Amino acid sequence: MQISDNIKANDRDFYPTVDSNFVPDGGVRIYATWTADLGDNAMDGIKAYEVFKFNNNNKIIEVDEYMDMTGMLNKISELTAE
Repeated sequence: MQISDNIKANDRDFYPTVDSNFVPDGGVRIYATWTADLGDNAMDGIKAYEVFKFNNNNKIIEVDEYMDMTGMLNKISELTAE
């Protein structure tokens, strides 16, 4: 079930991941703010932190995503109540 359209990651900042000695280890950290359309309403400002890890063939082998799910659910609830 899709509840939103036009989902985009905005204001993206990319940084290398590092090992225990603070040496870049080939991964990428991303700080982003997500936006989406929920019917006729715009949902914005959902902050996220994502980590991508790669193998020796530069294929993604792991993705960890952390975002403000409570804020997103509260915004969906607020917009659908209108």
